[in-house]
Amino acid sequence: SWLDGILREKSVSVEKPDHLVVASAAVFKAFEHVQNGSNEVKESFSKGQVSTSGIPGINSFDLEIAYKDVKYPFHVELLSPEIYRITLNGQSFDAEITVTAEGALLANFGGENHRIFGMDEPLGLRLSVDGVTILMPTIFDPSELRTDVTGKVVRYLQDNGAEVQSGMPFVEVEAMKMIMPIKATESGKITQNLSPGSVINAGDLLATLELKDPSKVKKILPFEGDFDLDFVDHKFASKEALFNILGGYDYDVEATVAAAFQDTEDIESASALAAEVVEEFIRVESMFDGKLKDDVVRQMTKDNADNLDAVISLNLAHQGLKRRTSLLLSMIRQVESFSDRFGQGSTPESLYVALGKLSELTDKKAYGEVAIAADNLIRDSKVPGFDVRLDELRKQLLDDDVDLDKLSKSATLSAGVDLLTYLFKDEDADVRARATETYIRRVYRAHRILDLDVVEKDGKMQCKWSFRFADVPESESVVRYGFLQLASSKTINDDLPAILSAFGTDLPKVDFDGPANVVHIVSDDGDDVDAIEAALGSQQKELNMLGVRTVNLLIPVAKKDPLYYSFPQCDGYKNAPLRMNMRPTFHHLLELSRLDDNFDLERLPSVQRNAQVYVGTEKMNKPVRGGPPQVVFVRGVSHAPGLVSVSGARRALVQGLDELERSQSNSKVNSQSSSRIFLHSMPEIEGSSPAEIAEKFESIMETLKSKLAKRLLKLRVDEIEVKVRLMAE
Repeated sequence: SWLDGILREKSVSVEKPDHLVVASAAVFKAFEHVQNGSNEVKESFSKGQVSTSGIPGINSFDLEIAYKDVKYPFHVELLSPEIYRITLNGQSFDAEITVTAEGALLANFGGENHRIFGMDEPLGLRLSVDGVTILMPTIFDPSELRTDVTGKVVRYLQDNGAEVQSGMPFVEVEAMKMIMPIKATESGKITQNLSPGSVINAGDLLATLELKDPSKVKKILPFEGDFDLDFVDHKFASKEALFNILGGYDYDVEATVAAAFQDTEDIESASALAAEVVEEFIRVESMFDGKLKDDVVRQMTKDNADNLDAVISLNLAHQGLKRRTSLLLSMIRQVESFSDRFGQGSTPESLYVALGKLSELTDKKAYGEVAIAADNLIRDSKVPGFDVRLDELRKQLLDDDVDLDKLSKSATLSAGVDLLTYLFKDEDADVRARATETYIRRVYRAHRILDLDVVEKDGKMQCKWSFRFADVPESESVVRYGFLQLASSKTINDDLPAILSAFGTDLPKVDFDGPANVVHIVSDDGDDVDAIEAALGSQQKELNMLGVRTVNLLIPVAKKDPLYYSFPQCDGYKNAPLRMNMRPTFHHLLELSRLDDNFDLERLPSVQRNAQVYVGTEKMNKPVRGGPPQVVFVRGVSHAPGLVSVSGARRALVQGLDELERSQSNSKVNSQSSSRIFLHSMPEIEGSSPAEIAEKFESIMETLKSKLAKRLLKLRVDEIEVKVRLMAE
């Protein structure tokens, strides 16, 4: 015993940093709260009670640690059964807690591992941190009169402002069907804090005293300043975070979903993840669907009598239904983008089988929104395979009554526009010609095509057309000319002079100070981009003489989206990385030139085929503190009708926000960057004036700003610009 005494004295004399002691106490108290709360709920279940109201307080609660006359108010949020997020004055650290066989806590927080053991004693908390014992005395404020029982207030024995003496009863409370007095611990003038009939719990404040002897008041000041601890967040695997949300824990849903699907490598793994999420959602909700909650809890308790923690977990998940529903809706939007992200591959049928189960849930009020979204996705999935669609498009083109201009503007051609490129080499000359014309009319849909001619010379399809910019008054819009021809990258050095010669034949002079024309080359045998760039470099003089503003290269890829490259005159006809895999007119439709005037742009990956994402650093004449402002731009083109409606505009805006969400994980985007969304709607609107459309959009945007305010603020969106097209009268 004498050795134990020496060791105790030595351990007490070793000091731990105050903030480590406080953080360790917070970890211990948080763990204790969760255990006590869980045990109380399980005890009520074992008694046949079915209330689940105590479950949310297990996972989200406040606690206060007082140490050396300083009060530390913490908020605790569980991120999983083992991970606690502990927040003080807006700063958070995550603690991963496991329990040893002897009951000590092994806690990882602040980048370090600590062994913590605690015991509540009459004088306070005895805490052991890494073998060092610290006594944290309970700090009493003598001016506060608190209850040590649970019950209700019967009556106060003095009036407000009356004098009360130490040891004198000041209130009567009812506890366990008995009336008992509670005595004042000090003398002073009393102020009642509650009214008769108030329900009280142990520790509640009943009254305060203006002490006769003010020197007895002990000042306990709230903590201010920086907490001396490394605030380290636990790094969850993206899939783990996804399933923690399904378990009822609070995360940023949109960011978690975006990260989880960004980590998938192919359509099979992405579909498997989506199906797994749906199955887990259904596993829990099918237990509650169409039933009284009390009956469900009663049956769960019976089925899990030996594991009541499972009952708590299931109810915690169900109580997070709103968040779980948001997760499924966000995930369904991810599935909608699979074809853009993974190309022409087919989504496994197992995913649609899982989604179909959502429509079997009977409570339409609780599950209607997600069931409708899943049903729409299943309906859209009925799109035939690549070969079938290609054959159907071919038949459309061969129809004697086909209107190629009308076909080019069809909303159903949005995905089929790239299919047209596979028909440029069709065995039927009519198919080749009509596919080429439809493609040009579609790509230049936002322009006024004045005339267009497709011919075949020496076995090579050629297309010539003239056009104007439609968003410029005709009196100010110059006539521009375009030319398209198939060529071989292997013989491009020999073919290019002939292509330019064919384009230059009978080419009128453009009344414009600068290059205005376009040349499209369709590679029919490979993707040697360097060879084509070198050939263009050797023909710069001729290209400039022909007034060629941009050369576009299209490379069809079997059963996948074609590749696009652009070689602008302003870059010496060199490949422009910012325009890679961008359809020829996108640069104009997305109005990227005006961005380039004010920002240094860097392109980020995007999922949607018709959207581009850029991070821009503002061009500054002088250096500024903290560096120039950064903006993330999402710019897209929409061929879908119905944009001038709340549902259509919401769908488009949410797709833009999804792209912004994905961009936030890119290391090139800083946490202070603002965000801007631009959408160019291609369908022409009939029967409305610009003023009417503007008024309608103002109303629509007010509605959407209200519905999507949380995401707009989180993603720092400070500008939304929509360009719509009106049919000329």
